[in-house]
Amino acid sequence: MHKPYRRPTVAVIGAGPAGCAAAADCAFSGFDVTLVEATDEIGGAAARPGGPAPSKRLRFRTPYLDRKAVDGTAAGFRAHLREALDAAGADVRLRTEARSAAFDHDTGQWRVAVVTPAGDDVVRADVLIRATGGDTVLDIDPGSGRILDAEPRLHRAIEVVGAPNLLFVDAPVTGLSTRRPLDIAEARADHARRYIRALEIRGPGAFTVRASNWHASPPDRRHQIRDLGTIDAASHSFAPAASPIPEARLENR
Repeated sequence: MHKPYRRPTVAVIGAGPAGCAAAADCAFSGFDVTLVEATDEIGGAAARPGGPAPSKRLRFRTPYLDRKAVDGTAAGFRAHLREALDAAGADVRLRTEARSAAFDHDTGQWRVAVVTPAGDDVVRADVLIRATGGDTVLDIDPGSGRILDAEPRLHRAIEVVGAPNLLFVDAPVTGLSTRRPLDIAEARADHARRYIRALEIRGPGAFTVRASNWHASPPDRRHQIRDLGTIDAASHSFAPAASPIPEARLENR
């Protein structure tokens, strides 16, 4: 009997620079990505009207993400992010607030409860990426019936230890570069793409960091970027979904 296959789908919560980078990078790789943002603008604090003008260095350097020049204005930075998302084909849903997320081990998918201007809705995805900056309350149940602690341990500063198919690209960063202020965001987006590809190879199910093999990333920026360049299969475990949903029946298309 052939192993069930479906191309993983992705839900990204939060459309600041880190969320936009992760959504665009994963979408460019062929994954169906839904980017959920509670406000009516992408870009986070750096792109809010009336705020401090962002630096002209605040832009993507990854060639396929760097598709539009920045001009040192909030509107220009939003356009820079939007161009990458549109070119990648990510589904961006503004004014959509994520309230809770729960992982279903039977299907190998996250169920994200959201509130839209039209009412309550649900976004389903194989991989959940949190990019809210940690300032938004979002109840996350990894399928054990227990809500995650606010600050769980992170493997390589992005993968939540013990939780399946869950990435935090909004973890705190030390030693940020003034010349390349988005390099950690881009490195984490690239790692998210690698992680999802590793799940795709295994099929629908729970891809989890082994707690016994938790690797804490060094705090400095250079070592974080180095560590994010690979996926260490020996540090992970995989449990196939009991009742995977066929790709033809997936929602959010």
